Amino acid sequence: MRLSSRVATLRPHIGPFLRYCCIGGTNTALDFAIYTTLTRTWPFWATHYLAANALAFSCVVTWSFFWNKRWTFRNRERRNATQYGKFVLITLGGMAIAQSLLYVSVREFHLYDLFAKLVVGPAVIVWNFLMYRYWAFRSFLDTRAPALDASTNAPQAQSSAARALYS
Repeated sequence: MRLSSRVATLRPHIGPFLRYCCIGGTNTALDFAIYTTLTRTWPFWATHYLAANALAFSCVVTWSFFWNKRWTFRNRERRNATQYGKFVLITLGGMAIAQSLLYVSVREFHLYDLFAKLVVGPAVIVWNFLMYRYWAFRSFLDTRAPALDASTNAPQAQSSAARALYS
């Protein structure tokens, strides 16, 4: 396969992936801001820092869901509860992958933990992106077989509006 063909194949994924990375950056900043505000402002949260971390994580997952749904994947379906459940499962799956790979990297390969986190991060980013795109936010319309042209019995060409909506 020629390089131009490969680039053309990847083109529909580049925009959503870059938007996903932007949301990821804001997620990190928001998580840190909530956690820091809680643990540095109120003694209760300073003592219960794991609960503060869980609260920050929960807020960020919800924030991330709505921004990824609307902006990254441009999904306008009203299946919020179903999609949110899938989103949380994928996020927890990503966390389990990260924990497992971090553990193996540090314990078995004797990597420095911060370096191991840097190595593990891209795998989780790709996992989450692909699962969000193709499972949590996959449109019902994406799963239907293309309509056939009655005269040629070949799949009808997708309109430019439909291509734009799902790219």
